[in-house]
Amino acid sequence: MAAAFDGREERGDVAVERWHMPQPIAPYLFAFAVGELASRELGARSRVWAEPSVVDGAAWEFAEVDGMLAAGESLFGPYAWDRFDILVMPPSFPYGGMENPRLTFVTPTLLAGDRSQVRVIAHELAHAWSGNLVTNAHAGHFWLNEGWTRYAELRMVEVLEGQDTAALVAAICRKDLDETVARFIAEGQGGLTRLRTHLEGVDPDEAFSVVPYDKGELFLRAIETAVGRERFDRFARRYLETFRFGAVTTEAFLDFTERELPGVLASVDAPRWVDGEGMPDNAPTARSARLDAVIAMGDALPAADTRLSTTEWNLWLERLPRPQPAAFCASLDERFGFTSTGNMEVKVAWLRLALASAYDPVLPEVSRVLGAVGRMKYLVPLYSALLARPETQGLARETFERNAAGYHPIARAVVRGRIERAST
Repeated sequence: MAAAFDGREERGDVAVERWHMPQPIAPYLFAFAVGELASRELGARSRVWAEPSVVDGAAWEFAEVDGMLAAGESLFGPYAWDRFDILVMPPSFPYGGMENPRLTFVTPTLLAGDRSQVRVIAHELAHAWSGNLVTNAHAGHFWLNEGWTRYAELRMVEVLEGQDTAALVAAICRKDLDETVARFIAEGQGGLTRLRTHLEGVDPDEAFSVVPYDKGELFLRAIETAVGRERFDRFARRYLETFRFGAVTTEAFLDFTERELPGVLASVDAPRWVDGEGMPDNAPTARSARLDAVIAMGDALPAADTRLSTTEWNLWLERLPRPQPAAFCASLDERFGFTSTGNMEVKVAWLRLALASAYDPVLPEVSRVLGAVGRMKYLVPLYSALLARPETQGLARETFERNAAGYHPIARAVVRGRIERAST
């Protein structure tokens, strides 16, 4: 349970376990799980829980959690929740992670075998300060949870992996954000590209996107750029201390910012960020030597001995123009084995490219992934790519009907909505 364990009492064939939660939490952070679970210690304040068949692999994958905890505390102050345990969920879990205090839930797609997906752990850990310690008052202010957390995540990546890697991650986030903003505007839902949203009569799960995460992070980054990092860091710590164990609105954040950093909101045109649709022209741009190197690769077929990180491959694949010739797709897959990789970030980026290029040899793998994975980050783009082509819309519907019962209800509703809109 996402609480402190107080002990277990056996009463014949009944067991009673007790927990208590000394810190106040928002109601949505109350969480417990039941299953056949084993655990492995990761550090003095952390352990991983999972089904016995995957717990050792999970322990290896998340072995660096203590370093993340130290990085977070160096940036944002002491960790307030005593422990940071991790629970690996079943494949139907629809999110990358859920930041329940003391017991973060994560998707099994993080178990890539190469520790390349632990950035999700950094994001969920960052929620210990933004989202758990300081919580948005309601869904209309969701960016205060996720924008701050994306900002904190990227700062932690800088500490742990360097500024070049953080810039690569930021570039991927920006591409996802630009695509999402363009889609919302094309669908007549420009209001969902604002940070301060008005969701009366709107299902928050349907409105869910990367906008509060990445537009929110860029707004905070714009403020940091305007005042300098040292001053911004002092501001961030005061913000977390001022609203500690409480709920906050956008209005309260803006009032606090104006008091602490007089004039900065006007200098970055905060109304354009908070209540404007689309992206402001003054959005910061990530820069690094590694990012420049990936961009310099262009759209030519890489040499067979090219070795890139997961983040670099992901960014390069996402930047390729669509469609690509079938011969290019075939050569790319033959050289680098993207269809068979166990790294879901690279695999899904590749499958999206292949589907947009009508490279149909990947269709069996697309169907397999959609039957094996419940994470919406992968389901939604793959179904959307199938629905974008009349030739594969039938496959999208058939695949959904075959697997819908195994999806989480939230994921099921979101994908069904995409399919229904494509049919009208």
